[in-house]
Amino acid sequence: MTESEPGRAGTRARRYRKATIGGVALALAAGAGCWAGGIGPFKSKDRYCWGAWEQDSGPMFLGEKAFYDGGTRTAAETAPSSRDPRGTCTVTVHAESAGSRETIRYEDRVTVSYGVIPGPAAARTEWLGEFLQGESDRLPDDLPGMVGADRGVFVLPKECDVDGRPAAVTLRTRSTGVSASGTSHTIVPTLDKRDIAKMLLAAADHGMRKAGCAPARTPRLASPFPPEETEKARTERKSPMRWGVCDIKGLHAGDGESLAWSQTGADKRLQICSATAVPGADAELAGQFIAVNGLPRLEALFDGMTDEGVPATGWRGKAVLGKSTALVRADCGDKKAVFFQYFSEKMSKAAGPGPERVFANGANAAAKRAGCAPVAPTD
Repeated sequence: MTESEPGRAGTRARRYRKATIGGVALALAAGAGCWAGGIGPFKSKDRYCWGAWEQDSGPMFLGEKAFYDGGTRTAAETAPSSRDPRGTCTVTVHAESAGSRETIRYEDRVTVSYGVIPGPAAARTEWLGEFLQGESDRLPDDLPGMVGADRGVFVLPKECDVDGRPAAVTLRTRSTGVSASGTSHTIVPTLDKRDIAKMLLAAADHGMRKAGCAPARTPRLASPFPPEETEKARTERKSPMRWGVCDIKGLHAGDGESLAWSQTGADKRLQICSATAVPGADAELAGQFIAVNGLPRLEALFDGMTDEGVPATGWRGKAVLGKSTALVRADCGDKKAVFFQYFSEKMSKAAGPGPERVFANGANAAAKRAGCAPVAPTD
Protein backbone atom coordinates (compact mmCIF):
# COMPACT_ATOMS: atom_id res chain seq x y z
CA MET A 1 0.00 0.00 0.00
CA THR A 2 1.52 3.32 -1.08
CA GLU A 3 0.82 7.03 -0.91
CA SER A 4 -0.56 6.95 -4.45
CA GLU A 5 -3.35 4.42 -3.88
CA PRO A 6 -6.39 6.59 -4.69
CA GLY A 7 -9.29 4.24 -3.95
CA ARG A 8 -8.58 2.86 -0.51
CA ALA A 9 -10.08 5.70 1.55
CA GLY A 10 -13.21 5.85 -0.61
CA THR A 11 -13.63 2.07 -0.54
CA ARG A 12 -13.22 2.08 3.19
CA ALA A 13 -15.83 4.82 3.64
CA ARG A 14 -18.35 2.86 1.56
CA ARG A 15 -17.68 -0.26 3.60
CA TYR A 16 -18.22 1.74 6.79
CA ARG A 17 -21.64 2.83 5.66
CA LYS A 18 -22.69 -0.74 4.87
CA ALA A 19 -21.26 -2.32 7.99
CA THR A 20 -23.35 -3.51 10.91
CA ILE A 21 -21.20 -3.39 13.98
CA GLY A 22 -21.78 -5.61 17.00
CA GLY A 23 -21.13 -4.55 20.55
CA VAL A 24 -17.47 -4.01 21.35
CA ALA A 25 -16.18 -3.89 24.93
CA LEU A 26 -13.60 -1.16 25.30
CA ALA A 27 -11.09 -0.94 28.12
CA LEU A 28 -10.25 2.24 29.92
CA ALA A 29 -7.05 3.62 28.40
CA ALA A 30 -4.11 4.16 30.73
CA GLY A 31 -2.77 7.62 31.47
CA ALA A 32 -4.15 10.90 32.73
CA GLY A 33 -6.72 12.45 30.43
CA CYS A 34 -7.16 9.28 28.33
CA TRP A 35 -10.16 7.01 28.04
CA ALA A 36 -11.82 4.60 25.62
CA GLY A 37 -15.42 4.83 24.44
CA GLY A 38 -17.73 1.88 25.03
CA ILE A 39 -20.66 0.82 22.95
CA GLY A 40 -23.81 -0.90 24.14
CA PRO A 41 -27.32 -0.05 25.29
CA PHE A 42 -26.32 0.49 28.94
CA LYS A 43 -23.08 2.34 28.36
CA SER A 44 -22.91 6.02 29.18
CA LYS A 45 -21.94 8.28 26.33
CA ASP A 46 -18.35 9.46 26.38
CA ARG A 47 -17.60 13.12 25.75
CA TYR A 48 -14.47 14.42 24.11
CA CYS A 49 -12.60 17.68 23.60
CA TRP A 50 -13.52 19.60 26.77
CA GLY A 51 -17.06 18.22 26.55
CA ALA A 52 -17.65 19.52 23.02
CA TRP A 53 -18.31 16.21 21.28
CA GLU A 54 -20.44 13.28 22.41
CA GLN A 55 -20.12 9.68 21.34
CA ASP A 56 -22.70 8.72 18.67
CA SER A 57 -23.67 12.38 18.23
CA GLY A 58 -23.72 12.43 14.43
CA PRO A 59 -20.34 12.20 12.66
CA MET A 60 -19.40 8.62 11.79
CA PHE A 61 -16.01 9.24 13.39
CA LEU A 62 -17.73 9.53 16.80
CA GLY A 63 -19.98 6.51 16.32
CA GLU A 64 -19.85 2.75 15.95
CA LYS A 65 -19.15 2.90 12.24
CA ALA A 66 -15.68 4.23 12.96
CA PHE A 67 -14.84 0.59 13.79
CA TYR A 68 -15.10 -1.85 10.91
CA ASP A 69 -13.76 -5.20 12.07
CA GLY A 70 -13.31 -4.02 15.64
CA GLY A 71 -11.45 -1.13 17.24
CA THR A 72 -11.10 1.39 20.03
CA ARG A 73 -11.48 5.12 20.48
CA THR A 74 -9.16 6.98 22.87
CA ALA A 75 -8.77 10.62 23.75
CA ALA A 76 -6.38 12.95 25.54
CA GLU A 77 -6.89 16.61 26.33
CA THR A 78 -5.65 19.68 28.12
CA ALA A 79 -8.33 22.33 28.58
CA PRO A 80 -7.73 26.08 28.23
CA SER A 81 -8.43 28.32 31.20
CA SER A 82 -8.64 32.04 31.90
CA ARG A 83 -5.17 31.87 33.45
CA ASP A 84 -3.66 29.82 30.62
CA PRO A 85 -5.77 30.20 27.44
CA ARG A 86 -4.15 27.29 25.63
CA GLY A 87 -5.54 23.83 25.09
CA THR A 88 -5.33 20.71 22.97
CA CYS A 89 -7.41 17.62 22.48
CA THR A 90 -6.81 14.54 20.39
CA VAL A 91 -9.29 11.76 19.60
CA THR A 92 -7.90 8.66 17.94
CA VAL A 93 -9.73 5.69 16.45
CA HIS A 94 -7.78 2.47 16.05
CA ALA A 95 -9.60 0.19 13.62
CA GLU A 96 -8.91 -2.87 11.51
CA SER A 97 -10.20 -3.96 8.14
CA ALA A 98 -9.67 -7.54 6.99
CA GLY A 99 -9.80 -7.47 3.21
CA SER A 100 -9.62 -10.37 0.81
CA ARG A 101 -5.88 -9.91 0.28
CA GLU A 102 -4.54 -8.35 3.47
CA THR A 103 -5.44 -6.87 6.83
CA ILE A 104 -5.12 -3.11 7.16
CA ARG A 105 -4.77 -1.41 10.53
CA TYR A 106 -6.02 2.16 10.59
CA GLU A 107 -5.33 5.05 12.93
CA ASP A 108 -7.78 7.91 12.36
CA ARG A 109 -6.90 11.00 14.37
CA VAL A 110 -8.53 14.39 14.99
CA THR A 111 -6.43 17.02 16.76
CA VAL A 112 -7.74 20.36 18.02
CA SER A 113 -5.66 23.28 19.31
CA TYR A 114 -6.88 26.36 21.14
CA GLY A 115 -4.61 29.36 21.55
CA VAL A 116 -3.10 32.57 20.27
CA ILE A 117 -1.83 32.55 16.70
CA PRO A 118 1.97 32.66 16.14
CA GLY A 119 3.70 36.02 16.58
CA PRO A 120 6.91 35.93 14.48
CA ALA A 121 6.32 36.64 10.79
CA ALA A 122 7.86 33.37 9.56
CA ALA A 123 5.81 31.25 11.95
CA ARG A 124 2.66 33.26 11.14
CA THR A 125 3.22 32.76 7.41
CA GLU A 126 3.56 29.01 7.90
CA TRP A 127 0.38 28.98 10.01
CA LEU A 128 -1.54 30.93 7.36
CA GLY A 129 -0.34 28.48 4.71
CA GLU A 130 -1.60 25.56 6.78
CA PHE A 131 -5.06 26.85 7.60
CA LEU A 132 -5.95 29.40 4.89
CA GLN A 133 -5.72 27.28 1.76
CA GLY A 134 -7.21 27.55 -1.67
CA GLU A 135 -8.77 24.11 -1.31
CA SER A 136 -10.78 25.16 1.75
CA ASP A 137 -14.09 27.01 1.95
CA ARG A 138 -15.03 29.97 4.09
CA LEU A 139 -17.53 29.06 6.80
CA PRO A 140 -21.11 30.06 5.98
CA ASP A 141 -23.02 32.79 7.84
CA ASP A 142 -19.92 35.02 7.92
CA LEU A 143 -18.39 32.90 10.65
CA PRO A 144 -14.68 33.83 10.74
CA GLY A 145 -12.99 30.67 9.59
CA MET A 146 -12.37 28.07 6.90
CA VAL A 147 -12.87 24.34 6.54
CA GLY A 148 -11.34 21.83 4.13
CA ALA A 149 -11.30 18.08 3.70
CA ASP A 150 -8.79 17.53 6.50
CA ARG A 151 -8.56 20.78 8.47
CA GLY A 152 -10.37 23.82 9.77
CA VAL A 153 -9.78 27.11 11.59
CA PHE A 154 -12.10 29.40 13.54
CA VAL A 155 -10.86 32.83 14.62
CA LEU A 156 -12.16 33.71 18.07
CA PRO A 157 -13.79 37.05 19.01
CA LYS A 158 -11.63 40.00 19.99
CA GLU A 159 -12.47 39.36 23.65
CA CYS A 160 -10.33 36.22 23.41
CA ASP A 161 -7.22 38.04 22.08
CA VAL A 162 -3.99 37.40 23.95
CA ASP A 163 -1.46 40.23 24.20
CA GLY A 164 -3.13 41.96 21.27
CA ARG A 165 -2.98 38.92 18.97
CA PRO A 166 -6.03 36.96 17.80
CA ALA A 167 -6.67 33.52 19.25
CA ALA A 168 -8.02 30.70 17.13
CA VAL A 169 -9.17 27.11 17.28
CA THR A 170 -7.67 24.81 14.67
CA LEU A 171 -8.58 21.25 13.73
CA ARG A 172 -6.52 18.73 11.75
CA THR A 173 -7.42 15.19 10.72
CA ARG A 174 -5.25 12.36 9.45
CA SER A 175 -5.81 8.71 8.61
CA THR A 176 -2.85 6.33 8.56
CA GLY A 177 -3.23 2.82 7.16
CA VAL A 178 -0.62 0.13 7.74
CA SER A 179 -0.51 -3.28 6.05
CA ALA A 180 2.04 -5.73 4.72
CA SER A 181 2.17 -3.62 1.55
CA GLY A 182 3.27 -0.46 3.34
CA THR A 183 1.87 2.71 4.87
CA SER A 184 -0.50 5.32 3.44
CA HIS A 185 -1.83 8.66 4.68
CA THR A 186 -5.22 10.00 3.62
CA ILE A 187 -8.10 12.10 4.86
CA VAL A 188 -10.29 10.53 7.55
CA PRO A 189 -13.08 8.86 5.51
CA THR A 190 -15.66 9.01 8.33
CA LEU A 191 -15.66 12.83 8.35
CA ASP A 192 -16.98 15.18 5.70
CA LYS A 193 -16.56 18.95 5.50
CA ARG A 194 -19.77 19.69 7.39
CA ASP A 195 -18.78 17.25 10.17
CA ILE A 196 -15.45 19.03 10.51
CA ALA A 197 -17.15 22.44 10.63
CA LYS A 198 -19.59 21.37 13.35
CA MET A 199 -16.88 19.74 15.44
CA LEU A 200 -14.65 22.80 15.03
CA LEU A 201 -17.37 25.21 16.18
CA ALA A 202 -18.37 23.00 19.11
CA ALA A 203 -14.74 22.84 20.24
CA ALA A 204 -14.41 26.61 19.87
CA ASP A 205 -17.54 27.19 21.96
CA HIS A 206 -16.41 24.91 24.78
CA GLY A 207 -12.86 26.24 24.64
CA MET A 208 -14.04 29.83 24.96
CA ARG A 209 -16.20 28.89 27.92
CA LYS A 210 -13.22 27.27 29.62
CA ALA A 211 -11.08 30.34 28.89
CA GLY A 212 -13.75 32.74 30.10
CA CYS A 213 -14.23 34.71 26.88
CA ALA A 214 -17.31 33.09 25.32
CA PRO A 215 -19.70 35.51 23.59
CA ALA A 216 -23.40 35.55 24.40
CA ARG A 217 -24.17 33.98 21.03
CA THR A 218 -22.90 30.45 20.45
CA PRO A 219 -21.24 29.98 17.02
CA ARG A 220 -23.38 27.56 15.00
CA LEU A 221 -23.45 26.34 11.44
CA ALA A 222 -26.92 27.41 10.29
CA SER A 223 -26.50 27.51 6.50
CA PRO A 224 -25.16 24.97 4.00
CA PHE A 225 -21.84 25.37 2.28
CA PRO A 226 -22.19 26.71 -1.26
CA PRO A 227 -21.97 24.11 -4.03
CA GLU A 228 -18.59 23.46 -5.56
CA GLU A 229 -17.79 25.91 -8.33
CA THR A 230 -15.97 25.46 -11.59
CA GLU A 231 -13.44 28.14 -10.63
CA LYS A 232 -12.46 26.30 -7.46
CA ALA A 233 -9.98 23.70 -8.59
CA ARG A 234 -6.73 21.95 -7.89
CA THR A 235 -4.11 21.12 -10.44
CA GLU A 236 -0.58 19.77 -10.44
CA ARG A 237 1.56 21.30 -13.14
CA LYS A 238 4.38 23.72 -13.59
CA SER A 239 2.24 26.77 -14.26
CA PRO A 240 -0.66 28.11 -12.18
CA MET A 241 -4.26 27.97 -13.35
CA ARG A 242 -5.25 30.18 -16.24
CA TRP A 243 -8.37 31.51 -14.54
CA GLY A 244 -9.50 32.65 -11.13
CA VAL A 245 -7.39 33.82 -8.21
CA CYS A 246 -4.23 32.02 -9.37
CA ASP A 247 -4.33 33.72 -12.76
CA ILE A 248 -1.76 36.35 -11.81
CA LYS A 249 0.51 37.77 -14.48
CA GLY A 250 4.14 36.87 -13.78
CA LEU A 251 3.33 34.11 -11.27
CA HIS A 252 5.39 30.99 -11.94
CA ALA A 253 6.73 27.91 -10.23
CA GLY A 254 10.38 27.97 -9.33
CA ASP A 255 13.07 26.43 -11.49
CA GLY A 256 12.64 22.65 -11.56
CA GLU A 257 9.52 22.76 -9.35
CA SER A 258 6.30 20.91 -10.08
CA LEU A 259 3.79 22.51 -7.73
CA ALA A 260 0.23 21.70 -6.71
CA TRP A 261 -1.95 24.79 -7.16
CA SER A 262 -5.29 25.38 -5.46
CA GLN A 263 -7.63 28.36 -5.35
CA THR A 264 -10.88 29.53 -3.86
CA GLY A 265 -13.85 30.02 -6.16
CA ALA A 266 -16.30 32.89 -6.57
CA ASP A 267 -15.95 34.20 -2.98
CA LYS A 268 -15.03 37.86 -3.46
CA ARG A 269 -14.41 38.59 0.22
CA LEU A 270 -11.76 35.90 0.73
CA GLN A 271 -9.57 35.07 -2.27
CA ILE A 272 -6.71 32.58 -1.91
CA CYS A 273 -4.22 31.01 -4.29
CA SER A 274 -1.94 28.37 -2.73
CA ALA A 275 1.05 26.56 -4.21
CA THR A 276 2.59 23.60 -2.41
CA ALA A 277 5.73 21.67 -3.21
CA VAL A 278 4.47 18.30 -1.92
CA PRO A 279 0.76 17.48 -2.30
CA GLY A 280 -1.05 15.99 0.70
CA ALA A 281 -1.26 16.46 4.44
CA ASP A 282 2.45 17.32 4.79
CA ALA A 283 2.52 19.76 1.87
CA GLU A 284 5.30 22.34 2.02
CA LEU A 285 4.10 25.85 1.22
CA ALA A 286 5.88 27.32 -1.79
CA GLY A 287 3.74 30.37 -2.42
CA GLN A 288 0.49 32.01 -1.42
CA PHE A 289 -1.66 35.00 -2.31
CA ILE A 290 -4.51 36.07 -0.01
CA ALA A 291 -6.98 38.94 -0.32
CA VAL A 292 -9.47 39.65 2.50
CA ASN A 293 -12.06 42.41 2.61
CA GLY A 294 -15.00 43.07 4.92
CA LEU A 295 -14.07 40.22 7.28
CA PRO A 296 -12.50 41.92 10.30
CA ARG A 297 -11.50 38.82 12.29
CA LEU A 298 -9.77 37.27 9.28
CA GLU A 299 -8.07 40.58 8.52
CA ALA A 300 -6.77 40.60 12.11
CA LEU A 301 -4.73 37.48 11.33
CA PHE A 302 -2.26 39.75 9.51
CA ASP A 303 -1.87 42.26 12.35
CA GLY A 304 1.71 42.60 13.57
CA MET A 305 3.25 40.49 10.80
CA THR A 306 5.35 43.38 9.55
CA ASP A 307 5.99 46.98 10.47
CA GLU A 308 2.92 49.17 10.19
CA GLY A 309 3.83 50.01 6.62
CA VAL A 310 4.11 53.34 4.85
CA PRO A 311 2.57 54.76 1.71
CA ALA A 312 4.63 53.42 -1.20
CA THR A 313 4.95 55.11 -4.55
CA GLY A 314 1.91 54.29 -6.66
CA TRP A 315 0.29 52.14 -3.96
CA ARG A 316 -2.98 53.03 -2.25
CA GLY A 317 -2.93 52.54 1.51
CA LYS A 318 0.06 51.30 3.49
CA ALA A 319 2.39 48.68 2.06
CA VAL A 320 5.35 46.55 3.12
CA LEU A 321 7.03 45.12 0.04
CA GLY A 322 9.70 42.44 0.19
CA LYS A 323 11.00 39.58 -1.92
CA SER A 324 9.51 36.81 0.22
CA THR A 325 6.52 38.57 1.80
CA ALA A 326 4.42 41.59 0.87
CA LEU A 327 1.43 43.11 2.62
CA VAL A 328 -0.79 46.09 1.84
CA ARG A 329 -3.78 47.47 3.73
CA ALA A 330 -6.23 49.75 1.96
CA ASP A 331 -9.87 50.79 1.95
CA CYS A 332 -12.31 48.82 -0.20
CA GLY A 333 -15.35 51.03 -0.46
CA ASP A 334 -16.56 51.49 3.13
CA LYS A 335 -14.65 48.40 4.31
CA LYS A 336 -11.03 47.52 4.97
CA ALA A 337 -8.99 45.14 2.84
CA VAL A 338 -5.74 43.23 3.27
CA PHE A 339 -3.61 41.80 0.45
CA PHE A 340 -0.80 39.38 1.27
CA GLN A 341 1.80 37.46 -0.72
CA TYR A 342 4.42 34.89 0.26
CA PHE A 343 7.03 33.35 -2.05
CA SER A 344 9.68 30.76 -1.35
CA GLU A 345 13.16 31.61 -2.60
CA LYS A 346 12.61 29.65 -5.82
CA MET A 347 9.25 31.26 -6.54
CA SER A 348 10.65 34.69 -5.74
CA LYS A 349 13.40 34.20 -8.31
CA ALA A 350 10.88 32.95 -10.90
CA ALA A 351 8.47 35.87 -10.43
CA GLY A 352 8.44 38.02 -13.54
CA PRO A 353 9.75 40.62 -13.64
CA GLY A 354 9.94 40.47 -9.84
CA PRO A 355 7.93 39.70 -6.67
CA GLU A 356 6.69 43.29 -6.24
CA ARG A 357 5.28 43.42 -9.77
CA VAL A 358 3.56 40.05 -9.34
CA PHE A 359 2.08 41.23 -6.04
CA ALA A 360 0.80 44.39 -7.71
CA ASN A 361 -0.82 42.32 -10.47
CA GLY A 362 -2.44 39.95 -7.98
CA ALA A 363 -3.64 42.72 -5.67
CA ASN A 364 -5.23 44.74 -8.47
CA ALA A 365 -6.94 41.65 -9.93
CA ALA A 366 -8.31 40.70 -6.51
CA ALA A 367 -9.44 44.27 -5.84
CA LYS A 368 -11.30 44.35 -9.14
CA ARG A 369 -13.10 41.08 -8.35
CA ALA A 370 -14.07 42.50 -4.95
CA GLY A 371 -15.37 45.72 -6.47
CA CYS A 372 -12.53 47.86 -5.04
CA ALA A 373 -10.45 50.54 -6.67
CA PRO A 374 -6.94 49.46 -7.75
CA VAL A 375 -4.46 49.36 -4.88
CA ALA A 376 -1.19 49.07 -6.80
CA PRO A 377 0.54 50.81 -9.68
CA THR A 378 -0.20 49.31 -13.09
CA ASP A 379 2.32 48.25 -15.72
